[in-house]
Parts: sequence; structure tokens; C-alpha cells
Amino acid sequence: MNAYNQQDYQTAIETLNEYLELVPTDYGIALYLGIAQMEIGKNSEAVVSFTMAQKDIKFAQQAQWYQALLYLKMNETSKAQEVLNEISTNNSHYQQQKAIQLLDKLN
Repeated sequence: MNAYNQQDYQTAIETLNEYLELVPTDYGIALYLGIAQMEIGKNSEAVVSFTMAQKDIKFAQQAQWYQALLYLKMNETSKAQEVLNEISTNNSHYQQQKAIQLLDKLN
């Protein structure tokens, strides 16, 4: 996490991947891994990490939000809209309003 906090994302990715090999169900680490991967353009790997993180209710909303942002970054608008639609209809999602705003801009 030190490397992640210092924005040394390549080192963070290597370390977090090693950790996940030992503890493959640590979905919080998968979330951080996905963010680090997204930061340096390892987009397909980030999709996998965010999908994994969504298996745990504690990290599902954050992972879903970052996955939507990642799809936008990748210019995969239809996939982003699909995820944003899910978020926008979830009254308890912490990014519901931002999802609605992004959908308005996309439409």
C-alpha cells in the first residue's frame, strides 16, 4: 500500500498481485489493484480486478463506479452507460447523482 499511496502504481501492481496470489479473496486489495491498473493504462486487467472486487458487498459500489469510469476512459460508451444505468437506479449507491449527471452528458 505504500507504493500505491506514493502513486508508484507499477510497483503497487506487482506487490498487490503477489498478495492476491496468497489471498485471492481479498476483494479490497482487488479494488486497489484495479485503480492502480487503471492509472497506468492496464485497462483490461483493471476490468478483471473491478469485477472481482464487486464480489464483496463492502467494495461492490466503489468497484462498480470505477468500472464505469474505466469504460468511459476506454471509449466503451455502451458498457459505461450500462453500468451507470445500474448505479443511477440504485437509491443507496453513493455515486447515484454523479451517475445520473454522466448519463445526461452521454445522451
